[in-house]
Amino acid sequence: MCETKPNVSASRRAGWVLAALFCLSASGSCAQVPPALSQHRAVNAHPARQAPVHPDRTPVPHSARLNILFIVADDLGYSDLGCYGNAVIETPTIDRLAKEGVRFTRFYAAGPACMPTRASILSGKYPLRLHCRNQHFEGPKEVSPWDPLPLEEVTFAETLRAAGYRTGYIGKWHLGAEALFPDKQGFEWVAASGKYWNLPCYFHPYYLESLDAGPDRGYLTKVLTEEAEGFLDARRGDEPFFLFVSHYAPHIPIQAEPALVAKYQAKAKRLKLDINPVYAAMVEALDTSVAAILAKLEALGMAERTAVIFTSDNGGFLGYGDPKKDKKKPPNAKADRAKKKKKHPPHPATACEVPYPVVTSNAPLREGKSTLYEGGLRVPLIVRLPRAGGGGRTVDTPAISMDLYPTFLALAGTALDPSQQIDGTSLVKLIEGSAEPKH
Repeated sequence: MCETKPNVSASRRAGWVLAALFCLSASGSCAQVPPALSQHRAVNAHPARQAPVHPDRTPVPHSARLNILFIVADDLGYSDLGCYGNAVIETPTIDRLAKEGVRFTRFYAAGPACMPTRASILSGKYPLRLHCRNQHFEGPKEVSPWDPLPLEEVTFAETLRAAGYRTGYIGKWHLGAEALFPDKQGFEWVAASGKYWNLPCYFHPYYLESLDAGPDRGYLTKVLTEEAEGFLDARRGDEPFFLFVSHYAPHIPIQAEPALVAKYQAKAKRLKLDINPVYAAMVEALDTSVAAILAKLEALGMAERTAVIFTSDNGGFLGYGDPKKDKKKPPNAKADRAKKKKKHPPHPATACEVPYPVVTSNAPLREGKSTLYEGGLRVPLIVRLPRAGGGGRTVDTPAISMDLYPTFLALAGTALDPSQQIDGTSLVKLIEGSAEPKH
């Protein structure tokens, strides 16, 4: 068990963040839903654990509690959004979210790849405490690489559900096989999730059982958006909700709708830029998804009582390099591509094949995904609280993904049980501009 962390300066806190990251290298009944949506629906197979609420906490009435919308992009780099300096990819909705809320400039993923960061968010703990090191595991006993988040861990979803929240999870999981799926970890409403962490295709068939049983619904990012809208439509009464929208994009395979790809091809030619037009199209499609979900909140009258949080699980994937110039290609890359193409033939709408030589750039940060440099770990974090404003304020204090767990609880008016040990500290005071967190 860790000792209680003292109140220290931001500079020392930054040192702890970097030290923790270095450790990684040394070795994570619901209302009826409209029938048009997928069949993988409200689930109650694993009832919410009664994660206790602090006994001294005065209960907050349901009607006064904030809803929480949490959107996570997969492999979105620090420099991929307009509000973080990208002058090419168009992300007007996320940029507006930053202007209306608070933008963190030194927010770090707990790991340089998907799984450890996601484990840290759900558990509030350093991935190494879960024997999760990058995409691999180590510990005193053999740990399956597909069991990164044991059921014994009390997730934030379980704590919120015990406090009266309706919890929903849409999209990529990557935290264990079926026995550890979201419905076993505190989420009662699950859609478009499955065993794949790297989908073969963003077009139908999606290789997600809950979706492939139905009709072709187009580009996967749009499908996740529709599922999120369906969850919101199903809310009734004054019960607060937590909705986790976990996008697969812009993770490989680099695929987008041809019309949007053509837009960026023309833009790159006009501006004489060397960019990946397909990746740019994926990021704009992600922004369009955020716009649709926020519009649904407005239409349902929920926006004024919903906190919106947007982030990424690690830095942007740089690509495999130019095969004509770079001899450092991934082992058996050619054979792996041929095997994948044979098993999953390219969809007619697929705009390109993977691996693309260059995917994105995290400049001015060094390197990208799967490295412990800034480009692999520093990611966007944008928070908009209703009525709290923010006015485009930036927060330069270092923060890390484990901090999201206690932040969610603080926004929900729910305290952590003193007997439960986590490594994160609430960011609410930072978001509100009232103080630095105590680390």
